[in-house]
Amino acid sequence: MIRAAIRTLSPSAWATVALCALLLIIIALCAVDHRARQSERQRAAEAAQAASSASAGETLARDAIGQSEASASREAAITDQTGRNRDAILSAPDAGNTAGDAGRTGLERLCQRAAYRDDPACR
Repeated sequence: MIRAAIRTLSPSAWATVALCALLLIIIALCAVDHRARQSERQRAAEAAQAASSASAGETLARDAIGQSEASASREAAITDQTGRNRDAILSAPDAGNTAGDAGRTGLERLCQRAAYRDDPACR
């Protein structure tokens, strides 16, 4: 039955069948090409994001190193000032007498620190 129908197709019908088959092949190729391009775009976007993340990571690392160095510098300055204050207090006349020169020297040194500059006792 189907063989008989196929044998009776005219040349224009065969051309229509061939054209339909060709269109189906072209559509399939376009779909495959579209998926390949979409996959390429996806990979390019992921690569760009990875590069951006790496750059952000480098920036964060540089910032952390800078903050660490600044913190170490502040700590060294505080330690140095504390040592100078201790030496000045201990070398004052009557170092054991907190109401004498040692007490005044200690207060003067304490008032040099930013946290105590505005204290009423420092004025």
